[in-house]
Amino acid sequence: MYRCCLVVLALAACKFSPPGDTDVDGSTPPGRDSAVGDAPAIDAPTIDAPEIDAPPSDAACFGTYATICLATAPTATRVFSSNTQLDTATSQLCEATTSGPDACVIAGTSITVDAGVLVRALGAKPLILLATSGAITITGTVEVASHRGMAPGAGRGTGTCNAGTAPTGNGGGQGGSYGGTGGNGGNSNGSGRGTAGAMIALGAGELRGGCDGATGAGGQPGARGVGGGAVLLVAATSIDVTATTGTINASGAAGSGATGSDDGGGGGGSGGTIVFDAPAVTLAGFVFADGGGGGEGSGSSNDGNDGTEPSRTGPGLGGSGGTSSGGNGGNGSIGGNGGNASDGSGGGGGGGGGAGVIRSVTTPTVTGLVSPAVS
Repeated sequence: MYRCCLVVLALAACKFSPPGDTDVDGSTPPGRDSAVGDAPAIDAPTIDAPEIDAPPSDAACFGTYATICLATAPTATRVFSSNTQLDTATSQLCEATTSGPDACVIAGTSITVDAGVLVRALGAKPLILLATSGAITITGTVEVASHRGMAPGAGRGTGTCNAGTAPTGNGGGQGGSYGGTGGNGGNSNGSGRGTAGAMIALGAGELRGGCDGATGAGGQPGARGVGGGAVLLVAATSIDVTATTGTINASGAAGSGATGSDDGGGGGGSGGTIVFDAPAVTLAGFVFADGGGGGEGSGSSNDGNDGTEPSRTGPGLGGSGGTSSGGNGGNGSIGGNGGNASDGSGGGGGGGGGAGVIRSVTTPTVTGLVSPAVS
């Protein structure tokens, strides 16, 4: 605490003269009379300033999109030079925090992901990469995407979703809706398709995953694709996703094709969330949070094919070609509807998953592939 006081000044027996009428020692120069007599002594009052508590140090707190406070600030750079897979709920790479989002925070004075290196984050919590005094440079791949048959991407399922209406009979499941609306499933014998729910707005400072599609209807329908995960990148100076190889992927999983007789395909999962928080952001590589393709409905004797998942070469596509009677799956990110069965007995195709959300605190320089567009 600080206390400021005014020193008591006693001004006694001081002489005041017009400017230039006294020498440096205060005496009256020869030939001049003092114009003013002795001034009375003046006591200045003592004033106590209010006690002020020093503000708490914010030396270990970072971020504009969301404030992240570390228990201990890092003192070294963080370089990923080999493939790394981590669980955001249990990994020892996650720093201790005193406040901020419920996430796994991996911190360094700067962070680099080398070319050819995959950093894959799975688990219940979103991922945060935090460079406290330098830059984040992604020349390899950071992935919080979900994939069919694997554990979901980091932070999937951490937000609310509008599920829509589930399919009935042998209809195709609807795609998940988040930043974009998922596709409806396809009908079987004229009815039964699942209908997608409304899209969801990302709240201020929120870090959340995408939304799941729906499993198709029938005895052995296609399984749903789950939503993509979430990642927030925070850097003191800049974020650079480099050209040719730099990649960040938060896409949703594809829906599976139906394997029973005349059953509905699964809907694709929506894309997740990618957020950039730095004074300068350059996206020259591949940054995508797209929805997975819907699975194909099955016919009376043929299985439907799985949808595909988004990649650097293009969006997730609906499954097709497995059967002539089952409906095709819808394409991801554009909310493609699943196809209707081509005869009275085939299963409907699953709807494609809707797009996720990509956001930046500052306007980025974009020369690479970014899908959906930065908002």
